[in-house]
Amino acid sequence: MYCRLAWGNMRKSFRDYGIYLLTISLGVAVFYAFNTISEQAAFLSESTSETLLLLADLIMFVTVLLAGVLGFLMVYANNFLVRRRKREIGLYQLLGMTKRQASLVLCLECGSASLLAFAIGLGIGILLSQLLVFVTATIFNDTVRNFTFIFSLQGLMLAGACFGVMFVVMLIFDIAIVGKVRIVDLMQGSRRVESQRVRPLWLCSVMAVAGLVVLGVAYARLLRDGLPVFLSDEDQTGPFAVTTLMCICGTLLLFWGLPTPALAILRHVKGYYLRDLHMFSARQVASRVNSSAIAMGVTALVLFLALTSVTGGMSIASGLHTSLVYGNPYGATVMVDYVHPDEGSWSMPASEADQYLIEMDDVPVVERPVDLRAWLEEHYSDVRALVDGVNQVDVYQSAPRGFAGADELSFAEDGIATLGAFGEVSGSPLPERFASIPETTLLEVVPLSQYNASRELLSMEPVELPEDEYLFLCNLGPTIVRYFDAGLAAGARFKVGGEWLSPAAVACVSDASASIYDGAYGMNSGTLVVADDLVADLPLISSILELQCPPAGDEALADVIHEQENAYYVQDSTGSAFKLYEGDDLVAFVSSFTTREEVAEGEATMTGMIGYLATYIGFVLVVGCAAILAIQQLSQMADSLGRYRLVHELGAAPSQVRASVLFQTGLSFALPLVVGLCHAVVALTVLAQVMELLAPMDVTSSIGLTAVIFVVVYGGYFLATYLMARRLADARYLGLRMG
Repeated sequence: MYCRLAWGNMRKSFRDYGIYLLTISLGVAVFYAFNTISEQAAFLSESTSETLLLLADLIMFVTVLLAGVLGFLMVYANNFLVRRRKREIGLYQLLGMTKRQASLVLCLECGSASLLAFAIGLGIGILLSQLLVFVTATIFNDTVRNFTFIFSLQGLMLAGACFGVMFVVMLIFDIAIVGKVRIVDLMQGSRRVESQRVRPLWLCSVMAVAGLVVLGVAYARLLRDGLPVFLSDEDQTGPFAVTTLMCICGTLLLFWGLPTPALAILRHVKGYYLRDLHMFSARQVASRVNSSAIAMGVTALVLFLALTSVTGGMSIASGLHTSLVYGNPYGATVMVDYVHPDEGSWSMPASEADQYLIEMDDVPVVERPVDLRAWLEEHYSDVRALVDGVNQVDVYQSAPRGFAGADELSFAEDGIATLGAFGEVSGSPLPERFASIPETTLLEVVPLSQYNASRELLSMEPVELPEDEYLFLCNLGPTIVRYFDAGLAAGARFKVGGEWLSPAAVACVSDASASIYDGAYGMNSGTLVVADDLVADLPLISSILELQCPPAGDEALADVIHEQENAYYVQDSTGSAFKLYEGDDLVAFVSSFTTREEVAEGEATMTGMIGYLATYIGFVLVVGCAAILAIQQLSQMADSLGRYRLVHELGAAPSQVRASVLFQTGLSFALPLVVGLCHAVVALTVLAQVMELLAPMDVTSSIGLTAVIFVVVYGGYFLATYLMARRLADARYLGLRMG
C-alpha cells in the first residue's frame, strides 16, 4: 500500500520534482562520463593512454569533492520538496498514520524519484562517454583507433557511490523533518511565509554604493598588481589575498543593498512602474533578492569561478598548444653549459659547479666551443642516421671577458646589452610580471653564420647582416616582444666585440628561427645575432646542437634516444656523469637533451589535463549555481501563492501574470550572472597579461565552449524554473475559476 501511495504521489507531483530530477540526472551523467577516461585510453596512442591513466586518478579525486557540493544542493532541493508537501504529510497523520509510516511514504517517494533520475542520468552518461572518446582525442591531438562501444564498471560504481551517499543524507533529513515537526505546523506549512524586515533606504543605498566602490577598487588593484605568479612571494600573495577579500565583500554588499534603492528609483519612473503588473513584479524581485542576498552573492562568485575555469582553462591550453609550434621546431636539441671561473661569469661558475660535479682546484677559461657534432658521432651514431641536418649554435655573453657585473652599469657609456637597456632607450618600463629577472641581466649573442644554418634546417631563407648592425631574437609572449620592439624602434645601440651596433630591424624576429633550442613554449628571452668576427673575444656561455629529422621521424628519433638514455653523458674514471672534457680539463656538462616528441607529449599532457579539469569543474559549478537559483525561486514562489491568488482575483489577465513570472525569474537568474561575468572579464584580462609573457592567449577561442555550457545548462535550468513557476501561478493550479 505504501509503495502504491508513494508511486501515485510521485506521478501527480512529477512537475514539482523537475529541478530535483534534472540536477541528479546531470550530476550522474557527468560523473559517469568523465570517469570513463581510463577505458578511453584503449582507443588512443600509448603516450596518450599513459596520460589518461594519470588523469583518471585526479578526476576521481575531483569527483568526490564535486559530489559533496552536489550533495549539498540535493539536500537543499529535497527540503523544498518536503516544504511543499508539509500539508499533505500532516493530513496523513490526521488520517491515522504514525510519523514512521509518513516518513516511509516520503522516503519511498524520494527513492523512486532518485532511482528514476539515476537511470536517466546513467543513460545520458553512457551516450556522452562515447562522444567523449573523440573529444579526448581532439584535446590530446591524437587519433581514435578501433573504436567500440564502451561501458565503464568503475564509472558506474563511482557514480552509484556518490548517488547513494547523497540519497542516504536526504533520507536522514526527511525523517528528521517529519519526526520533529508538530502536526499543526505541517498543516499550516503552506501558509507560513518568511517574515521580511524593512531595511532603511539610506542604509541600503550606502551599502550598495560601498559595494560598487569596493569592487571598483578591487578591480583596479587586480589590474595593477596582477596574479601572484610565484606563490612563495609574500609581496605578491599578500596584496592578492586582500584583493580577493575585497571582491567577496563588495559582491555581498552589492546584493545586500541594491534592491531597496533600485526599487525606490523605479517608483519615480511612473510611466513604467504603474503599467500592467510592473509594480507587483518589481516588489517581488526586490523581496526575493533581499531575502536571499547572501545566497545570490555567493552564487555570483561561484558563477565567476565557473566562467573563469572554463574560459581561462581552455584558453591557457590553446595558448600553450600554439606556442609549441614555434617553440619546438627541431627534432631534438642538445645543450651543454660551459664551466669557467667565477669572475665575469653568466653561466654556471666553478664554485657552484663543484656542488654538482667534482672538486676542482683550477678551472680553465674555455677558448673554443666543444665540437658537438663529433660528440654525437662518437656517442650517438644511430641518431645521426635518423636526421636530415645537424647544426651547432654557440651562445656567447654580450659583455667582454673580465666583466665583473652590471650593478653599476651605465648603458649610455658602456653600451652593454642588458634586458633593461631597451627600456632606457624607449622609455617603456620592463613589464612588472617579468621583473623577477633583473634589468641588468646580460643578453646572449650568437654568430650570424650559425643562425643562418639554423634557418636552413627550418627551410627558411638566410638573412644578410652588415658589420655594424644586429638582429634581435625573442620568442616569448606578446608582452615581452612589444617591450623589445619599442626599444628596437627607438634605435637601441649596443657595443659588442668592441663595435657599436644598431638594430637591423625595428621589430624582434619571433618566428621559429628565434627558437635556437626546443621547449614547450617560447624560452628565448633575448638574443643578439651579430657578424661572426665580433664574437671572437666574448666568453662562451653554452653550445646547442640542433637535430632536424623528417616530419614523420620524430617518434623514431625519440625512441633511439631513450634506448640509449645514459649514453649521451660522457663518463670519467670516477663514474660521474654530465661532464665533457678536453684532455684532463673539465670544460662543460650536458644540461639537457630534448626531443620534439617528448616536448609535444608533455605539452599534450598539460593542456589535456587543464582542458579536462576546466570543463569538468566548470560544468558542475554551473549546474550547482543554476540549481541553487532554481530552488530559491520555486521556494519563494511557493511562499507567494497567496499574492498571486489576489492578483488573479483583482482581474489581472493570465498573460500579464505569465509576463510577471518571466520577468521575476529572468532577473533573478540574470543578476548573479552579470556580476559574475564582470568579475570574470577582469580576471581573464589579468590572466591573459600573465600568460602573454610566455605565449599568446586568445580568450575568444574558448568563448564558444563557455557559451554552449551556459546556454545548455544555465539556460535549461532557467527554462525549467520558469515553466514550473508559471504553473504554480496559474489560476487553475490555485483553484480559481476565471471567467
